Amino acid sequence: MEDKQNQEPDSGPIRNEVTVPKPEPSPPTPIYEFGPFQLDIARYQLRREGLRLRMPPAPMALLTLFIERHGDLITRDDIVRRLWSAPEMVDVDQGINTAIRRIRQVLLDDPGSPRYIETVVGKGYRFIAEVREIRSAPAPRPSPSSESKPEPEDEDGLPPAPVVAPAPPEQKKAKLHARAWMSAVVALIVLISAYFGWRFLRRPVRYTATLSQVTTNDSEKRVTTAAISPDGKWIAYSDINGLYLRLLQSGKTVALNAPGNFRAERLAWFPDQTKLLVSGFDAKFATLDIWTVFITGVPPQLFRKEAHSGIPSPDGSKVAFLPVKDKEIWVSGIDGDGARRLVYDAQGRTYSALFWSENGKRISYLRNVSGPGYDDYESADADTGKVLAVEKNLSFSAAVAMTDGGLFMLRDSPANLRDDFSLWRVETDSATGALLSEPEQIATLPKSHAFGLTGSDYGHRLSFIASRGSPHVYVAQLEYPGPTFGEVKRLTYDTRTDYPHSWLSDNETVIFESDRVGAYHLYGQRLQDHDAREFNTGADHAVLPRVTPDGKWILYAMNPDSIMSPKSRLFRISVAGGGTPEQVDVGGPLQEFDCPLRSGSCVLLELEGKKYLHYYALDATTGRGRRLGRTSWVPHILGDWSVAPDGSAVVLAVHDPGNPRIRIVPLNPSGTSGQERELPVRGFGMLSGISWAADGKGWFVAADTGAGTLILYVNQHGATHVLRNTPLGTWGVPSPDGKKLAFVDQAVDSNVWVWDIQAHK
Repeated sequence: MEDKQNQEPDSGPIRNEVTVPKPEPSPPTPIYEFGPFQLDIARYQLRREGLRLRMPPAPMALLTLFIERHGDLITRDDIVRRLWSAPEMVDVDQGINTAIRRIRQVLLDDPGSPRYIETVVGKGYRFIAEVREIRSAPAPRPSPSSESKPEPEDEDGLPPAPVVAPAPPEQKKAKLHARAWMSAVVALIVLISAYFGWRFLRRPVRYTATLSQVTTNDSEKRVTTAAISPDGKWIAYSDINGLYLRLLQSGKTVALNAPGNFRAERLAWFPDQTKLLVSGFDAKFATLDIWTVFITGVPPQLFRKEAHSGIPSPDGSKVAFLPVKDKEIWVSGIDGDGARRLVYDAQGRTYSALFWSENGKRISYLRNVSGPGYDDYESADADTGKVLAVEKNLSFSAAVAMTDGGLFMLRDSPANLRDDFSLWRVETDSATGALLSEPEQIATLPKSHAFGLTGSDYGHRLSFIASRGSPHVYVAQLEYPGPTFGEVKRLTYDTRTDYPHSWLSDNETVIFESDRVGAYHLYGQRLQDHDAREFNTGADHAVLPRVTPDGKWILYAMNPDSIMSPKSRLFRISVAGGGTPEQVDVGGPLQEFDCPLRSGSCVLLELEGKKYLHYYALDATTGRGRRLGRTSWVPHILGDWSVAPDGSAVVLAVHDPGNPRIRIVPLNPSGTSGQERELPVRGFGMLSGISWAADGKGWFVAADTGAGTLILYVNQHGATHVLRNTPLGTWGVPSPDGKKLAFVDQAVDSNVWVWDIQAHK
């Protein structure tokens, strides 16, 4: 006979006699609160003020470990055990760094001044915020029949609501009304919460920068370049005497074993922080080289000759650099092995301002389009060289990519007569490098020349070089054969701007412009005098003085805006002083002019768009005369050309750092164009500030090297030798007898500065 207790019940009364055990509640689920965040361990969710935040599994698991052991030291071994079952199959160091970086991004935590995760150098990490544990309401234990079939999860990863037994018919109507009302209320609350949550997430992040000075070198030991370490704690920097390493917290400084006779123009850390890539030039042989310098004191190793702007990738596996001509971008291994050309410009345009993307998959840079300041930003795939993004007319002196996709840029204000630099930030696409927003100005640095921007891994700290000082007039005795510099004397002593442009025929008096009284006026000062004599030029700005070859007149431009513009007019005054200025008719707006040292006519320059440069005879009394010649347009800098001592030709510097050369254009009173030629210059850097030597056998020219500007003498065969290294832009003005050279130099305060960056919602 069958056991009736094991039979299926067939009626309601029998079922009611069955005793069903009451479900026991499950233990409360812990929820942890810290700051505005809540971590729900059971649901594996991170929320901020009720709004769920996205976080990948590995960072979420690591955050859970931090919360569970808040206040304790979490070693990297602890992290490995939590995150990976087979750590030998993965790059655990990179994985830990990525997970930490992702957590900090979501929590808006600055590693430089952490609120949540503190780095314990050489040990691990510690969660330092206060954590509050909250117990959620107990959840009913599933019935035995449901335990064997796991409930499917909804699209949010949460189990569906429990099934409720049908209500009696007489209660359904009331429940439906109540449910509809509650559903409407809940829906409204959800919509309001979603709206304000969306507003919070969409609220733009504001960035502020706190400025602090790191080095305090004077002009005799000016700093030429610097780079902050990936962890933001060290500064490597170079001055004109050597290479150094400084701990920011204590200021402790040690000298590094650097190449001899070497002037660094760019420093870049390898990610392991054991060595530096140092780009610069050999001051003796005038060659550009890249060296690897070790923090441990190991002798430096030559990485590559005839190259510069070397920078390692974020993972330390590759190095990008520029060859001397700047028309290609190359990539190699960290020891220089496997070097290959990545990007090439068939039109001969040059590249500058290299930097890697935050993930090392792209190289970004500036491509020079038509001259100084005319640049396009591009980003290319680091394996194929394929250009992924282009932004027209975006110039900067240096840029740093951040892990959150942001890009910090150091930019100048070319419209300002003084050096005004500022820090900007723009959002970029992490896959292509394309700009996703308009650049936003973060900080300014007025009356300074800034360069060499570098950043720590998380972008909380940026370093750069700021040079502050006033241009002064110096005079050097020229010694032959050579020429070489003999005695060098500073002529002007004031705290304003002084620029030399000409000499009187006595070979003892330099004519210069200065803003020492506010507006730019003209002055003359003899070498043996301590004070200058001001010429009567009127109330407006007077600039660019030139003495006529007969020694009687000073021609100059007068302009209420102090720069050459359609408002400029040409005036003359007697070199003897006295009298009133007289305007000289040039038949239209004044552009530029120059005068030879000994004989011939002064020359008026007129630009025909970006097509031609026209040269006309210029008389101090009658004004513009016949055309003397023309040449095709090249990128032009104000005043950057010179007339031969006998007036037979003009010379101009071609502003191509990848192919330095000068162009010689003959002048013909008949107006016909003679045979011009271009002379390659054996050297490097962008040429500017050219002037003809008094004997007509060579030229004085400036070459921008990135670590300062060299005054070079270039002979008729293109051979060069260095006369002086100056901090910033310069040019030379020879005396009529060829025995002296007036030039611009600066007693500068050139030092390392740091911006500490803070993000604010």
